[in-house]
Amino acid sequence: MPYVLWGDRDAIAEFEDEAEALSLPRQLLEDSFPLAELWLDAGDDADIIRGAELVRRIRALYPSTRLSA
Repeated sequence: MPYVLWGDRDAIAEFEDEAEALSLPRQLLEDSFPLAELWLDAGDDADIIRGAELVRRIRALYPSTRLSA
């Protein structure tokens, strides 16, 4: 299932699974990348994951106290 990470209307990277797809936004968020400019198109049906939902999924795989919704 393809996952495409987007930032400010530009595709940043494409991944094959969710854990791999969330590793880059995790680092970007911890480095204070603007949350509003980051989202993930998830899977073949292109569900869009952004904001608090994106942070929730990142926290589930990569717990960190530095991430906030």
